[in-house]
Amino acid sequence: MTLDIFIADIDADIQACFPVFSGLGTVKRLAPASTEVYLFTELGDLPLYNPGLENSPPAIAAQLHNEVASADALLVASPKYAHGATGTIKNALD
Repeated sequence: MTLDIFIADIDADIQACFPVFSGLGTVKRLAPASTEVYLFTELGDLPLYNPGLENSPPAIAAQLHNEVASADALLVASPKYAHGATGTIKNALD
């Protein structure tokens, strides 16, 4: 049985500022052979959340939704930013 883990990752420019993101690649490297880890690196390409587009989302938003829906587990890492997650992560979760 394969366990699919989906990891939402942000772009390299932001990663360089926050050490928490270096652990995401480590998760992929250390995962057992029976585990498929997928790093989604296009969070910065998502448009701002717009509830009016839920019935016809942009392709990148639909891709994110489908990847999350098909995963057995979801790992989201975010640096603490103004007492919460970054705007990029909040937008992706919306």
